[in-house]
Amino acid sequence: NNHILQQIRSFNNFLFFEMQNIVNKSRGIIIISQKKYKIYNSDGIDKFSVNLKRIFYTKPILKELNGEKKIITPDIARFRNLNYFCDLFLDLKKEISEQQNSKSIKSETLEDFWIGKIPAMIQSHACYLYKLNMEQLSIRGECPYDKGGYFIVNGNEKVLVAQEKLINNKVYIFKKNERNNVKLVAQCKSFNDYFYNQGHMVYLSLINRYSDTKKKKLVQYLFENIINKI
Repeated sequence: NNHILQQIRSFNNFLFFEMQNIVNKSRGIIIISQKKYKIYNSDGIDKFSVNLKRIFYTKPILKELNGEKKIITPDIARFRNLNYFCDLFLDLKKEISEQQNSKSIKSETLEDFWIGKIPAMIQSHACYLYKLNMEQLSIRGECPYDKGGYFIVNGNEKVLVAQEKLINNKVYIFKKNERNNVKLVAQCKSFNDYFYNQGHMVYLSLINRYSDTKKKKLVQYLFENIINKI
């Protein structure tokens, strides 16, 4: 139960905070046109930018072939081999301005712009079964002992496999066997909190290198996207 509760809390945290953090850290989209392809008759080169604002979701909705929209429950999704997904919407601002003096030529704000779907975790805040008691679950055709924490894709139940990962921007040191003359290895995942990125792993190895006359200790660096070691 604790493991399932942790999964649900993690997904709710993603819905309430992490999705918006990803949008806030995004630099938006900027397109600068060449001078001969100016969009408007301006003195400078036109710049087209899209700034991302608020992101939000709606609970799963079923759209029938006749265009009718209605609530879809996990039981219906299982029975009809459907996806139990949420719709994602985004508020964004489009602006055309001059590159040299940043003078705005045209600006438009789009609200409730549909950008896609994400699976809704059962018993999470995005699910219609959220905080229902056992009697209410039975009325809706659900198992009252089902604790949730999974998704429904094409009518099949799917779970996420939890994985442990190292804390960002913290150095971890591991002791290695000396078969390859590597005594210690330090690794750190470098992550920028102000911009959305995957981070980069940095490795630092302490190597024993022997010679006929003396014993040397070398420090070896290994960075992502760099083939040769330093």
